[in-house]
Amino acid sequence: MLVKITDFDSVLAKLYSEVEFSFDTETTGLTPYKDSRMFLCTLSTAKEDYTFNFKWEPGFEDSVLGEYHLKELGKFFARTNYTVYMHNAKFDMHMMGVEGIEMNGTIHCTQAIGRLVQNDLVSYSLDDLAKKYLGAKKDDRVKKYIKEHSLSGILKRGKKSETEPYYWRVPLEVMIEYAELDTRLTFDLAMTQGSLLKKMAGKYTTPTKSIWKVYANETRLTKTLFRMEREGISISTQSAEEGLREETANYKKAERRFKELTGTDFVDSAKCLQAVFDKFKLPYGMTEKGNASFKDDMLKGDHEIVSLVREHRASYKRANSYFSNFLFFADNKGILHTDYQQGGAATGRLSSRSPALQTLPKKDEDNMDEATLAMVKRVRGCFVPRKDYFFFMPDYDQMEYRFMLIYAKEMGVIEEVNNGKDVHQAIADKANLTRSYGKKLSFGLLYGMGIKVLATMLKITVAEAEKVREGYFQELPGVAKFIRNVASAAKKREYIVNWLGRVSRFVPFYSKEYNCWIDPSYKSPNYLIQGGTADIVKIACNRIDELLLNKKSRLLLQVHDEVVAEIHKSEKYLQKEIIDIMEKAYPSDLLTLTASPEHSTKSLGDKVKGFY
Repeated sequence: MLVKITDFDSVLAKLYSEVEFSFDTETTGLTPYKDSRMFLCTLSTAKEDYTFNFKWEPGFEDSVLGEYHLKELGKFFARTNYTVYMHNAKFDMHMMGVEGIEMNGTIHCTQAIGRLVQNDLVSYSLDDLAKKYLGAKKDDRVKKYIKEHSLSGILKRGKKSETEPYYWRVPLEVMIEYAELDTRLTFDLAMTQGSLLKKMAGKYTTPTKSIWKVYANETRLTKTLFRMEREGISISTQSAEEGLREETANYKKAERRFKELTGTDFVDSAKCLQAVFDKFKLPYGMTEKGNASFKDDMLKGDHEIVSLVREHRASYKRANSYFSNFLFFADNKGILHTDYQQGGAATGRLSSRSPALQTLPKKDEDNMDEATLAMVKRVRGCFVPRKDYFFFMPDYDQMEYRFMLIYAKEMGVIEEVNNGKDVHQAIADKANLTRSYGKKLSFGLLYGMGIKVLATMLKITVAEAEKVREGYFQELPGVAKFIRNVASAAKKREYIVNWLGRVSRFVPFYSKEYNCWIDPSYKSPNYLIQGGTADIVKIACNRIDELLLNKKSRLLLQVHDEVVAEIHKSEKYLQKEIIDIMEKAYPSDLLTLTASPEHSTKSLGDKVKGFY
């Protein structure tokens, strides 16, 4: 139903009685912090679909809404006593935010909750979820109209480009039906998700674990992430431009030298590199499937060609994934608003895009040479605090490994860690390994690495790797038992449930490549640990967001196991409260998940240990 100007007040008065509904916006583009605006929005209740039009078009003069109507919608959404269902909710929240409208009800994002309901789907688009759960599909008439009338442009981003459809140029009579079907599908999908969650609660709930705990945390997280994205983080465009010029020159130089040596244009593909490496009789790694692998940890030796591949990759990534993206996505005030993917990873861990700030390089003094450490500082150095603020960057200490020790109940190691010993050193000492070997082995075991990959990572033979792993398990029987029992349970049940109640499925699937069934249960220890720590970080972020409401300070980023807040200098006391929140997000009688305070008045790359 297209809401006319004369009917607007009565329709809105009727909607005030609705406690649940779906909502969607149609916009002029995908960049709310640049120039994109909402021109149409739709709302569906259990029985009715409503369209609010803000675009002038001949024949629709009696339905073109204006400033008064936006203000009234703002009052409607400012309430708290409703649940709104949206697919990719934060996008619509941002678009409404451009109009000054804040959504204060409970936010159920059908995309994020889709991952919670079933973690192993290939796609969580509205179209794919509607097909799977509703046996329905999105209206494709708008897509066809855009294609037939060439209503799209090319959006360039560095060397990449993508097609951007011009939805606002599609006639309203076509657009309205398309938009209302989207909100209808979203409403019906949310109802189905609710039913599935109830079934999951009945099957998986224990005295301490519940899918509803995870659901409550995820719906609250949508608002936390929205506020983080809306605030954004300030960048130094000068630093980003300098970095882009330097790194582009570096990878171009590597390309020229590669061709001089090989007579072949550099292409970072297995086909190109295998031909070159075979020609020069250079070694390379193999995957578990027996295919040639040229991943960085598989490259062997110090031949100049190998060095050039590494150098090109490093410079190309810094130029395009970091510096170029920073400049492209920054708004006209030099602020980056990343897009956190709440259901981005199967384990429950966050990812981000546009740009991918979740993958910012992190300083690791154990495994980085001086040049790499300088690179990390340079990339992070692009991010600077605003005037009268400083960055507070508390980081969980070896979070996943501590969590592993808790699950494994390795009391000897736990006691040493509680007495102040470094986690990796305590594990290494127990297993009679160097700290570096112990750390790599723990990582490999947690992430379900096969013995061949483990051998490559440790730079030893397969036989030696088997012996090292055997010795590790012998000295750390609790870890061995934990990994064995979790994988066995996952194989038998085809699922695991983490400490909070998140359910991960491990259903065998048929591989065309191997012509056999594959059992993914070997990943289950990683899902239990990484998914469990991901939920801890999410709980901490929600509580920090709650702490900072109505404060000058704000939460900006969550990167790896690190939280980045921008603290106003008049609110320095908040630092200790944030640390307290992080360390209490997962209460354990065995081992505290500690967080170390770091701060900077200059940039993310200029960390200083301790409080400001």
